[in-house]
Amino acid sequence: MPVLLAESNGADLLVLGDRGLGGLTDLIIGSVAVQTAAHARCPVLIVRGTPLPDGPVVAGVDGSRTSALALDFAAEEASLRDTELVALHTWGGNDDTGLDADLPMTYEFWSGEEEETRVLAAVVHETHT
Repeated sequence: MPVLLAESNGADLLVLGDRGLGGLTDLIIGSVAVQTAAHARCPVLIVRGTPLPDGPVVAGVDGSRTSALALDFAAEEASLRDTELVALHTWGGNDDTGLDADLPMTYEFWSGEEEETRVLAAVVHETHT
């Protein structure tokens, strides 16, 4: 791992597999991948699953600067692959009072969809202008 971190200083992208040699952490993702992604000085792409060369490139965005960078990277990948880019944004949608989960926060149900749609639109707009 120290070699990977040292190489990340001058790299544009570091690509790693998702499995190591075993252990509890490797049940989800390799421990080397986790540690390298946390400490690398460049973007880290952890590859898992079966490649789908014709599939879309999907990026999750949350309105943060980091997710805008991820979306920018995903857009470049989609362009290189001549495929579709799908930007996703999710939220919890907590709409209860906390005192009684069966009662909505207000008389009218508020899902937050309009506000969260604006977050997604703002990130997409900022990334591509």
